[in-house]
Formats: sequence, C-alpha cells, structure tokens
Amino acid sequence: YGFTHFTPSEFNVIHERRPLYVQMSNGDIQNKYTLKLLNKTNAPITVQFSLAGLPGASVDGLEQSYDIAPGKIVPVTALVRMPVTASQSKLNSFTFTAEAIDNSAIYEQYEAVFITP
Repeated sequence: YGFTHFTPSEFNVIHERRPLYVQMSNGDIQNKYTLKLLNKTNAPITVQFSLAGLPGASVDGLEQSYDIAPGKIVPVTALVRMPVTASQSKLNSFTFTAEAIDNSAIYEQYEAVFITP
C-alpha cells in the first residue's frame, strides 16, 4: 500500500509564535511564517509558493522560485502583512500553496492562520 500511494512531496508551514504578530509603523499587522517543502522524488524540482484567501494582504519572500534537490528541504521565510482595517477577526484563515513548475504531480496546499490584535 505505501509504495503505491507514495506522495512526491511533503509541505509544512510553521507560524512564528514569538511574537505572534508585529504592528508596523504604518499600522499594518505582520505575521512571519517558515514554509518547508520536502522533495521526495529522485529529481530536482523548481517550486513556486503563493498565498490565497487573505484579501488586502501583501507578502515578502515568495517572489522567486526555489530549486529543491532530491531528498532535501528548503526553508522559505514569508512575511505576510495586512492593513488592520482589512481584518475581519483576530484569526483569519488563508492558504499557502507550493507548486512545482516542472512537475505537475507536486501541488500542495496548507491552511494557515493570520493573527491580529
């Protein structure tokens, strides 16, 4: 069973807990995340990360694509910012996506939470 249901990648997102959020000088709220994608294939892959489901948000750290060697993990830091006026609640769910540019079998999503005061 395990061999026939082998997944080519594993995607994990870690929300930095200290501090949970930072209020920027312009009033925006920033959360910091570390995205980790494990390449379980025997070939290198090129991955693009993205964010969806958080209206009004901007993100730094996901502008480029990342090369991941076979059996390796590449940690990527994402700084997500949102105007405090755009937030509907203290906990805002959204999705990070990891998609291989050169391998359509690698498409992973991870639901995360953006925290505001």
